[in-house]
Amino acid sequence: MARAEVASASVSSDSIKGLAQSIAKRVPSLPQDTETLVRINGAVQMVGGSLLAVGKFRRLAALALIGSIVPTTYAGHRFWEESDDAAKQQQLTHFLKNLGLLGGLILAAVDTEGAPSLSWRAKRRAHLTGITLVAGARTGEGKAGRKATQARALAGDQATHTRVLAGNTAAQAKSKAAEVKARAIEGVAEAKVLAGQAQARVGDVTQQVAEHLPETRS
Repeated sequence: MARAEVASASVSSDSIKGLAQSIAKRVPSLPQDTETLVRINGAVQMVGGSLLAVGKFRRLAALALIGSIVPTTYAGHRFWEESDDAAKQQQLTHFLKNLGLLGGLILAAVDTEGAPSLSWRAKRRAHLTGITLVAGARTGEGKAGRKATQARALAGDQATHTRVLAGNTAAQAKSKAAEVKARAIEGVAEAKVLAGQAQARVGDVTQQVAEHLPETRS
């Protein structure tokens, strides 16, 4: 039993080293030293667990712990590679334990404590934005319609005013023409009267001249 545990620990240590080296190669910013990577992983688990316990930054802490427990479980509890039944059972137990922890961390990461999720809030914001745009478009159409109505009303008022002015001008012209015609008629009548008076005077003068002519001849 002790030999199996030692062999299992040796295999797990080799797996962790191999996984750490693989991760370090893929992420150049991480240190290449396996011991340093293990310490970083332990620090992440400690800080993430503490934040999760006190309820601070729960979702972020859960995501950090998920990122830590997945490679740790895969590298440290490879039960399918164990040849000894006892060691295999022990690694399977740890694997399932970490798998249960992973499920709890996933629930903590997606739990919103009754608040709307990010996807729901994004859809809601998009929906509200669409409503706002439609309302804005309708408002713009309404304003444009009102402006068009006002423009038509103004054009109608101007046309009516123009027609009224034209009618007044025509009426004034007719009135002036009638006055001129009346004055002309009056002028003609006065001229006829004056002509009659002139003819009467001419007749009187002619008669007087005719009366004085015999006297002159005698």
